[in-house]
Amino acid sequence: NAKVKTLAASTGILAMFGIIEPALYGVNVRFKKPLIAGLVGGAVGGACMCLFEVKLTAFAALSGLLSLPLFSDATFVYAILSMLISFVTANVITYFMGFVDEKEEQSQIASASRISASSDVNVEKSSNS
Repeated sequence: NAKVKTLAASTGILAMFGIIEPALYGVNVRFKKPLIAGLVGGAVGGACMCLFEVKLTAFAALSGLLSLPLFSDATFVYAILSMLISFVTANVITYFMGFVDEKEEQSQIASASRISASSDVNVEKSSNS
């Protein structure tokens, strides 16, 4: 779906700069599986930051690429590596989990309801015979 791809690309770029609400409510919550993948990716990236003992020089409410100047010089490379690991992990999990597009989901529901309706008719015919 071209609209969903456009929305995901534009909100994904914003999310990399720390503005996550459009991606969260526009794509992730709507499709659920990308939300799970993002949570796992964030957890893996956070675990890497803990493992590498990444340190901040100041505390701020920034996240994403805009927070890079806050990391200390000694652990700056590890901060970038952890963010990259988080991003790649979330994307790989989303790719392998996949998600059902709204149009595909509606057509699957419609075909399932047609199948159940036709089987109900067959059951009624066989019981009347």
